[in-house]
Amino acid sequence: SSLFLVILNDTLAFTKRTDKRIGITLFLAAFAGVLHWSHISSLFENDRNFSHLSALEREMAFRTEMGLYYSYFKTIIEAPSFFSGIWMIMNDRLTEYPLIINTLKRFNLYPEVVLASWYRLYISIMDSLGIHTKTCWTVNRGDGLSAVESCEGLGDPASFYVSMVFILNGLMMALFFIYGTYLSGSRLGGLVTVLCFFFNHGECTRVMWTPPLRESFSYPFLVLQMLLVTHILRTSNVGRGSLIALCVSNVFFMQ
Repeated sequence: SSLFLVILNDTLAFTKRTDKRIGITLFLAAFAGVLHWSHISSLFENDRNFSHLSALEREMAFRTEMGLYYSYFKTIIEAPSFFSGIWMIMNDRLTEYPLIINTLKRFNLYPEVVLASWYRLYISIMDSLGIHTKTCWTVNRGDGLSAVESCEGLGDPASFYVSMVFILNGLMMALFFIYGTYLSGSRLGGLVTVLCFFFNHGECTRVMWTPPLRESFSYPFLVLQMLLVTHILRTSNVGRGSLIALCVSNVFFMQ
């Protein structure tokens, strides 16, 4: 019985040490994710002064195809209902007039559909709780320019859209840290991975300049794919959960 107690104590001690190591790794990964989210948010704000623009100016800040993608998000959230918004983008007669095309399939608008559903749900919940989702004020820009109303908060559609993209790419950096740690077997490897990404930030991503592009949504799932594939190749007995996770990440990556 004494031998059993010794083995049990050793097992519990090892489990506690393992849980502590995992906890520290996840904490550092979360810190890297928050740091990247803050960095790209600041770069975007400093470049566009996004928080001080009017609603129209924010939409104009989405240049080229970025504005096209955002316009479909706006169509869904302004529709009488979520499903009527989906019907409108699946039977679009404006983009290639006079043709009626399914823009959901043509332009891979599944991220906009997901974000629009989240936005409508968020606004619905906040309204039912009586919580304000945005703060508006008048910005006097001087030099003979007219004053404009500017709103901040997730209740503003453009701010919500951009914030969700930046949060997703913050999670991407957390995945990079976990991936580097897993490959090297040391948290130092994860730290080096994150540092190398930040050192070559302009070559690694352009999400801070072009949030609505498809790559801004797919890049994090590419990193998740690499992590899962590495885990599957290293594991002798692959669990069903790993394979399902890989399939799901593939679907999200392609969308």
